[in-house]
Amino acid sequence: MYEACYGLTTNPFALLPDPDFFWAGPQQQKAWSMLERGLLNGAGFVVVTGEPGTGKTTLLRKFLAAHADRFVAGTISVGPNNTAELLPWILLAFGLDRQASDRVESFQTLSGFLRDQMARGRRALLVVDEAQNLTAPLMEELRLLSNLNDGQTAQLQILLFGQPDLRSLLQRPDARHFAQRIAVAHHLTPLSVEDTSQYIQHRLTIGGGRRKLFTDRACAVICRMAGGIPRVVNQVCDAALSRASLKPAAYVTSRLLIETGPDLIHGGLLPGLSEADPTVATDDDGLSDELPETDGVPSPQNNEPTAAERAESLAEPPADSPAPEATHTHPALEDPQALYDEGMVLKKEGRYQEAMDRFQRLTGDPSLALQAYAQIGICLRASGRLPEAVVAFRKALGTQAAQLDHRTITLHYLLGRTLEDLERWSEATSAYRRTQRLDPNYKDTGARLEHIKQQAEAAARRKAAEGSWMGDAVHTIQRVLGGKS
Repeated sequence: MYEACYGLTTNPFALLPDPDFFWAGPQQQKAWSMLERGLLNGAGFVVVTGEPGTGKTTLLRKFLAAHADRFVAGTISVGPNNTAELLPWILLAFGLDRQASDRVESFQTLSGFLRDQMARGRRALLVVDEAQNLTAPLMEELRLLSNLNDGQTAQLQILLFGQPDLRSLLQRPDARHFAQRIAVAHHLTPLSVEDTSQYIQHRLTIGGGRRKLFTDRACAVICRMAGGIPRVVNQVCDAALSRASLKPAAYVTSRLLIETGPDLIHGGLLPGLSEADPTVATDDDGLSDELPETDGVPSPQNNEPTAAERAESLAEPPADSPAPEATHTHPALEDPQALYDEGMVLKKEGRYQEAMDRFQRLTGDPSLALQAYAQIGICLRASGRLPEAVVAFRKALGTQAAQLDHRTITLHYLLGRTLEDLERWSEATSAYRRTQRLDPNYKDTGARLEHIKQQAEAAARRKAAEGSWMGDAVHTIQRVLGGKS
């Protein structure tokens, strides 16, 4: 187990919802506030939606633990084909006898339980999980149950937990009367890159860790691999630490995550990705994920990394290394990673000029210059501005970071492709040969070199043929005009 390797006291990335690991990020704080506003003020219905794994259950358990003296909770789960009445399952959820002879007796049993809890100073909270599967009859049953409240005091409060489809369900015409009873609703969205980094470090700290184990670049890759879903983030982190401890590696880098990605995909843990996805494989768009990190991290216990391992991990230079010269950055630049992410979104939308404006503002940042110039080149190439793309790719290769980044192989390849498209055969050949020196089997470099060779030979033959035809023509004209041959 990797816990011993990295000085952890428990597994920080277990999948079971654990309120002790609750992370109060921006989304979670807002959701907590909405729950308090709704449930503590006696709202009859409260709705929380989010993709599976966004932390709804952990949020609820933390909330109930904090307000254990106020609520007694029971949970039912609605299956996709559930057409049975809910009342018997509600009785079971609250630990009541559900063997009543008829519905009236069951209703009386529940009503008596609610009155008893009110006398004890507590409210009954019914949590309906997978509420997106509710049918119109089941929603009507819940609406009628809410009538148990006397209009002044909420004896029964109902919390609907569901996937995003629940929001669509509540907008249907046949759900109008039900939806009118909802006092508070909140939707949990996936984590951002910054949130993911903080979430990972929070869980490591709760798990007994006293240092960073994931580089900033690795956290960005994890966010993209997991789609910002906390449960999937846990899966990826757990797999990455397991692999890192086997090397052993001092910490997790984006390169190690790229090695881990195919195993996760084959295991069905990342169903939305393929090995061709830029987040899990070396790809033209994956340049941002392998840069030198600014946070040096000590090695795992009793496993001091070698110089080669440090170079592979793209770690910070030793403390006695000369500091790099200061570089002036854009004065308005407050969050470089956010600006970069914004540029990537614009690029994916085909808004290349706007994307390049963002990337250009990052070229003065030594930690992002390589990525910025590379993405500018990709945007220029996509816009058909090939000569300018060549300049951008060469600027990327000229950055200080390019000397440490093994994925500059992609830049050499892209430069070669662009030069080839411009029919600058000699320069393209040089770029492809540099690519081959880094990786003899990289993509179709060998085929590209052979193609250029054929093109160059064909051009030479055409030139020779044109020269021969021109010479014959000149001689003929000279003879006709009586010139010398």
